[in-house]
Order: sequence, then structure tokens, then C-alpha cells
Amino acid sequence: MTRNSDTSEPDTLALLEGAPDEDRMPRRLRRTGLLLTVAIVVIGLVVAAVSYSLIERRAEETRQAVEERTGILLEGREETFRTWLNGRQQVSRQISTNEFIRVFATETALGGEDEALDAGSGEQARYLSLVLDDFVARNPVERAYILSSEGHQILSSDSAGLSEEQIAAARRVSEVGDTIIPGVREDDGRLLMDMFQPIFAIQAGNTGDSEIAEDEVVGVIMTVLPVAEEMTRLLANRPLSDPGETTRLLQQADEGALQVVAPERAGLVPLQEERVQPLEPGESGQLRFPFGVRTSLLGEQEVYSQGRQIQGTPWILVQETDLSSALVTQGQERLQIILLSVLIFCVISAFLILVWLRQKGAFVEAMAEQYRSLAARIEAHRKLLAGINDSIREWIGLKNRDGVYVYANPALARAVGRPEDQIVGTNDEAVFGYHTAQRLKEDDSAALAGESRPAEVHDLYLQDELRHIEISRVPLKGERGDIDGIVLVGRDMTQQIEERRRREKAMLQTAEAFDRLVGRIDPHLSGHSDLVAQLAATVAEKMELSSDEHLTLQIAAHLAQIGKVLIPASIVAKESRLDAQELEIMNRHIEYASEIISGIDYDLPVRETVEQMYERLDGTGYPRGLSGDEIGLLARILAVCDVVAARIRTRSYRGRISLGEVIAILRDNTHRYDENVITALDESVQQNDVEVMLESQSITPEDEGNV
Repeated sequence: MTRNSDTSEPDTLALLEGAPDEDRMPRRLRRTGLLLTVAIVVIGLVVAAVSYSLIERRAEETRQAVEERTGILLEGREETFRTWLNGRQQVSRQISTNEFIRVFATETALGGEDEALDAGSGEQARYLSLVLDDFVARNPVERAYILSSEGHQILSSDSAGLSEEQIAAARRVSEVGDTIIPGVREDDGRLLMDMFQPIFAIQAGNTGDSEIAEDEVVGVIMTVLPVAEEMTRLLANRPLSDPGETTRLLQQADEGALQVVAPERAGLVPLQEERVQPLEPGESGQLRFPFGVRTSLLGEQEVYSQGRQIQGTPWILVQETDLSSALVTQGQERLQIILLSVLIFCVISAFLILVWLRQKGAFVEAMAEQYRSLAARIEAHRKLLAGINDSIREWIGLKNRDGVYVYANPALARAVGRPEDQIVGTNDEAVFGYHTAQRLKEDDSAALAGESRPAEVHDLYLQDELRHIEISRVPLKGERGDIDGIVLVGRDMTQQIEERRRREKAMLQTAEAFDRLVGRIDPHLSGHSDLVAQLAATVAEKMELSSDEHLTLQIAAHLAQIGKVLIPASIVAKESRLDAQELEIMNRHIEYASEIISGIDYDLPVRETVEQMYERLDGTGYPRGLSGDEIGLLARILAVCDVVAARIRTRSYRGRISLGEVIAILRDNTHRYDENVITALDESVQQNDVEVMLESQSITPEDEGNV
């Protein structure tokens, strides 16, 4: 060590003079240095050879990864196309399974080919033409045809004729008894798809020489669908698609040539001969061509591609990945391997700091052990939570403030028939459809505003099945108390709701049966309760009453007269007005009705409504002389509707009066009848709701005016 003083200079000079030169270095040190140099060179060569091998192997792995990914993408696209085709078929089945159309096709088939060609001129045919027009107007369908089993046009939604190819396809449907999709065709710059579905005989029959077995194909429904926009959406890249990935759709023409379905060009592009790939059958019989490097179907760039046929269609899905994009990934991996090799070489060259590295390695190992222990505990907790989450039947979904799902539990995924990862990143419109999303949007806004609303039951079509789902939402708050999103919880209430509806239907049918019994005693009461029930339904709709109140009104209206079965028939069916004694006996029918239904548990205020129906606001009613607020709203509604139903119909001892006169009488007696109920009924009359209902009872406004 040199000392910074004048006295140190002689010692330093003495050391310099005594220092050995290179020739005087120990031989062992030079040999060790030489061996170390050789070792470094050898290690460098080995590292270079290993790097080259790794680069080649990674290139092959990249190719295999691209092949595996394109295969997975093809499977997903194929499933998407199948789902879309199934949806289109479900739309067409609305018309092919229509009972009237099946009867019409069966009768036409029994009548023979000559009558089939003339079948479009009858009254029934004109009605079915309206059905076709309505079907086309309500669905994404351009045209619809009813064809005979021989492919001849019987009815259509417009005047366009059929081509020979379309007639041949219809005949094939009759032969195979299943849906046929010939493919996409180009028509005036648009892409259209024809779909042929069989119409099965509704029953066996024969006429002369014609004999048809039940479920035999007696006709064909042909629908023409515009598919350019849907094809564009089906072939478009997904949010998670890698750069350079493209999905194409090939179509086999009748002559065996291949065409590229190009919805972005609104046409079919013939595939150049040099780009045609030999197709070979796959494991399930689907045509395919294997993975490889080729020229793009609609470009000049080189791509990785493979294709497979969508079974049951003339379409072949082709997944392409731009070769340059894949090579970019390979180049990045090559650079990483080279850098790693350089790093290894540098580490070996820095062998002298091995001790420090070992000490550091020991420390890192201790930290790694702690992290491994922590990771094991986290994994155990994760499995526990995952087990609980998988066993929950209720839906649980988390949405951010933009309405995008950031989490969906397995129950929600199973309900909508999609994997959890396909729900994440989408919104309610993508998961449930546009109309359902609009219904849910208001409640989402309320939750984001911090409002608390009760759970509501929504009718949702999930996997082509109507389900009744109770959905509730609560705001999801962050660490600072801000609302960061929404927690959606759903519960499938289908079984409970359908059971309740069946019970309500049974109750209403029982009440209607009681009412028919009363009608047998007094013919003038026949249909009276039905009319009261319909008037009450109109008023309840206008007053926005609940479904339970609607049902209570319907049941009570049909049970109000049941007590008359215990009144002597001579009084009930008396042709003249009742005297005071007879009227007193007649008024006991409400007490009898209450006794009859007292043992029936409707879980609704039916009995109370029946008991109060003939009470009046001024206390002059019967049987208990209730007044004012002692009389329930439902009983007040039935009181008004009973008066209207009675006065607009003829009795043996009096004629009927017009609906307007009845309302005027009620207006003059608001001390006895609820004014709000009278107003609701009057508004329904102004909106023609009541006139339509009276027409169904064979009581027209013109008839009323002649009374």
C-alpha cells in the first residue's frame, strides 16, 4: 500500500525495482491462466452450440404452439358457427312446426301434385301467406317459401321464383328428412343463404292413390337469410386475438370448385388454382387440410394455416396466422436465448466472485423457501374458496362501473352456457341479449348511485329455455368507500314460480267451475261473473295493481255468486222482481258464499273481497253494513264492475241500458261507489278497451244504443 508522504518514496522505488516481470511469473500461474483461457473458449463454444440448439428447438415449439392455437381457434369458430346455424334453424322452425302450416302441407300432399300447384289460391292459403309475411317481418329473414315435397312453390312471401339448384335442394330435404344448407350465394352484390327445413305430416292419411304416414315429409320450408353482416361478425377477430390472425371461410361449389366467402367484399371470391389445397378426411369424417406454410387465401403474404369442414355444411373454416408475426416472436425468443447465453458466459467468466454469489444464493434460497411456504398457504386458501364457489348455486358476477364483467362464478357460467373466461370482458348485452340488458340497465344505474332496490324476477331465455331469475344488485365499494362496480347475485326461481302459476291456474279454474254451477240455476247469471272478471281486469290494469291483486279479483268475481246454490231456485230464477222477504233471503247468498270458501286456503284475500263486494261506501250495503275505508279496494272494484255487468244485460224483469248510462248513474252515486274506480273504468271506455271486451261478450256499442 502506498503512503502519501515523502518518507514513503524510497520504499515504493524499492518495491518497483524488486517486482518480477512476465518472464519471471510462476509457471503454474501461467499454466493456470492458459488452462482458464482454453476453458473459457471451450465453454463459449459449448454455450454457442447449446444456444443454436435451443433456438432451433424454440422455433419448432413456436410452430407447434401456432399449430395448436390455430386448432383451438378453429374449434371455437366452428362451435360459434354451429351455435349461429342452430339459432337460424330455431327461427325457421317457428314456421316449419306451425300446426296450421303442417295441416296445410299434409292436405296439399294428399291432394296430389296438381292440386299442390293450385293450393296457393284458397282462403287457407291467403291466411298462411299472412303468417309467412308476419314471420319475415319479425325475423332476420328476407323471404320465405312453402314448397311441395317435389320442390314446387306453393306459397311465398314475395314473387321471386326458384332456381333449379333450390328445387333440387328441396327435393333432397324430402329424401333425407333433415335440414339442408346449400351454402352462401351472391345476389345483386349481397350474400344470401338458403335454408331448407322439412314439414312433417301432422297425421297419417290417404286419398285415392295417395297415402301419407305420420311424420312423413309433406313439404319444405325455404327461408332466404341475408348473412353478410353476421358472417362479418362471425369471422371477425376477437379481443384476445393475436396480431396477424385471420379467419377465412371456404365454400365448395356444386362443381367442386372452392370459393372464399368474403363478407367484407359482399361476394364470393373463386380460389386461385395454385392456392387450392388437397382436402383429406379427418377423424370424424370432416374434410380438412393439415397445418403448414402457405400463401394467404386473399393475399400475397406467407401464412401458417390449417382448415376443417363445418360438419353438415359445405363450408371449410381456415385459420391463418401471418408468418411475419410468428417470425417476430421467434426473433424475440432468439434474442432472449442469445442474451441468456451471453449472460451465462459472463457468469462463468466471473468465476472469481463465486463465493459472493454462493452467499447471495444461500440468502435467495432462504427467501425462496419462505415464498414457497407462503405460496402453499395461499394455494390452500384458494382451493378452499374455489370449492365453496363451485358449490354455490346462486349466480355471482362482478361488473365495473362501465358494466363490463370482471368476474363470473361457475354457476353463472353454467346458466348462460359459456366458459367463465368468455364472460369476463363482456357486458350484459353480450351475455343475455339486448332487450334483457336494457331491463337490467336501470337497476345497475341505481346500484352505482348507491340506491338499494329489492330483488326483481326477470324472464330470461338461457340456452333456448325460459327461466325465471331473481336478480339483486349491490354496489361494490373500494378501500376508500367509493363505488367501484356492482355485485350481481341471481337465483333461479323457475320451479317456484311455475309451481305458483299452476296453483293460481287451478284456483281460478275451480272458481270458474263454481260459477258455471250457478249459471245452471239461473240462466241470466250465465256469463255474468266472466263479464265482472273481465271488467275488473281492465280496471286493475288501469290502476296498475299487482299480480296478486289481479288474481284475487279474478277468483273473487267467479265465487261471488256461489252462495246462490243454497238459495231456493224459485227465488234465484224468479222472472219478476223479488219482494222484500225474498230479497232478504237472496241477500244471504254472500254469507253462504263465505261459508263455502272458508275452508279453502287461497293465500290471498279472496274471502274478504267476496264478503265486502256488496257493501257500499255509505253503509247501505250488505251483509254487515260496512262503510268508507272499512271496505277494501278490491271489493270496491268488484262492486262497480258488478253493477255495470248487471245493468248492460237484460233481466226478465227489466231491459238493459247503455254503458254510458251506467257510468253516468255511477257518477251520480259516488257516495256509494268508489270514484277512483269509476274514473278508471270510464278511461278504459274512452280508450275502447271495454268496447273490445264487450264485443267478445256479444254486447256491442250499437246494441247498447238500441236498448
